[in-house]
Amino acid sequence: MLHGLERYEEALETYEEVLADRRRVLGEDDSDFLETMHEMGTLLAEMERLEEALTLFRTVYDKRLETLGLQEEDTLETGHEMGKKASEAV
Repeated sequence: MLHGLERYEEALETYEEVLADRRRVLGEDDSDFLETMHEMGTLLAEMERLEEALTLFRTVYDKRLETLGLQEEDTLETGHEMGKKASEAV
């Protein structure tokens, strides 16, 4: 919601809090944890913090590849976003 309202800094703080909670409760291989990290990467990219976004996308992609495999839709979605943002960073 905050993200959609362009309240980026506040949204980023919220993502960071939720990510920390999900890491603690669910672990880093959990799909909800990884989705939060993916969304945080999208927010960082919108804030033009592409290097940070790419780092998150790479982490999510690698974890999803390891836990879900290449044919899983979430893995492919993160790979696609990572490629788009990498091309923008050039």
